[in-house]
Amino acid sequence: MRRKKRINSKVIAGGFIAFIMIFSIFGVLFYGFRAPADERTNEYKGRVFKYRNNGFVTEINEKEIFFTRFPSELEQIKLNDKTKRLLKQDYFVVTYDPESNLAAEMATAQFQLFEERLKPIKKHAVRALTNSFATVLPQKTCADATEKNPVILLQYGNETSITSKENCIIAKGNSATSIYEVSDRIVYTMAGVME
Repeated sequence: MRRKKRINSKVIAGGFIAFIMIFSIFGVLFYGFRAPADERTNEYKGRVFKYRNNGFVTEINEKEIFFTRFPSELEQIKLNDKTKRLLKQDYFVVTYDPESNLAAEMATAQFQLFEERLKPIKKHAVRALTNSFATVLPQKTCADATEKNPVILLQYGNETSITSKENCIIAKGNSATSIYEVSDRIVYTMAGVME
């Protein structure tokens, strides 16, 4: 009798484990392998932002655009009136020094953060380098900037700032994070999200 009880408890435990495994398989089949997305939302000046993939997504001209920072986090980066006027143009050259300490981050900001994000807001960016020796990118510096075709120079500096000199917008950062912050701030201004 004792042996029969022991067998029954083993059968019950095994049946319970089999039950959980079978229903786990059905759960995966019906609901997929993905974890639920973190879809927290927040607003900035009437515009809805979704927190996604460690950044923020908002819709501009019926397209979702990804930003690394929420606009209120960038309000300390001030823009003067001349810079704001230059950012209203439709065509830009985005350049940086390929020998900079942050060249890899600047290249990412130049391509992903500028070129991909400017198209939905009807702006165009040409990628360039300040020294394009042995590359296919054109060589452009602040000397090439005009009022209709401003140059955005990504630059390593001691502080995070965006200034302008004549028709050149100089976006400085002292870390990878700050390079992404100045690029976010510029695109937010171009899109009319921030002033």
